[in-house]
Amino acid sequence: MNPLGPIAALQALMPIELTAKATVSGRIYYAWEQRERNYTTGDFQAPISPLRGTTTVAPAREVNNADVPTGTIVLARQAGSVGGQVCYEFQYEPGGSAPTPVYGESTLSLYTITADFTWFDSTLSISLPSAGTYSLECTATARGGVSVVGATSYIAARLWDVTNNSDLNPADPSIAFLIQPQTTVAVVRATTTFGFNHTAAGAKTIRLEVFRGPNFGTSIIDGYSNSSVTRLRYWKIS
Repeated sequence: MNPLGPIAALQALMPIELTAKATVSGRIYYAWEQRERNYTTGDFQAPISPLRGTTTVAPAREVNNADVPTGTIVLARQAGSVGGQVCYEFQYEPGGSAPTPVYGESTLSLYTITADFTWFDSTLSISLPSAGTYSLECTATARGGVSVVGATSYIAARLWDVTNNSDLNPADPSIAFLIQPQTTVAVVRATTTFGFNHTAAGAKTIRLEVFRGPNFGTSIIDGYSNSSVTRLRYWKIS
């Protein structure tokens, strides 16, 4: 079976902090800055290069036009664009308190793929804490030593449901790192991000599995560093 499949579209929820607001024709627009969860402390922090929006450029809007205090952290997503400008939206919990994001993240130190045409447990996993619908995201960096000049090969990845022993998204099972033909034997590197929404009946464990095609000497799934990242993340959305 060919493990390569179409890339899954992902519209992940993104933690943002509301920094300012303005009302125009009865609609409240929010300025914001991206946040991420520190997987060691659990606190929200600004990433190295955070995304931002103002009340007029790439603003955020509450779906029910609620007046939300600045400094609140909410989960937002892209809502579309107007005139080429992306807009974002979020939902504020009725009753005046912001929903607490349920979020988790795990990172990989390093994993070496040892054989062709076999799915391997990369040792990277996350645990969904309870029943519900989650937005899942995987970012992975692979590098390999191509052993044949001019050869084409690939490394593929999938998310595996350890609890139920099944492919988590069998309709779109894998994402490929395509290794292009080289004029010399060389080490090549590729990074990709993929994901999808998943509804779980209860708590479960999910792991990243990897698969290698032919024509490789050495192939590695890189760990978390300033220059590369392999990680799994989830946001509970309902």
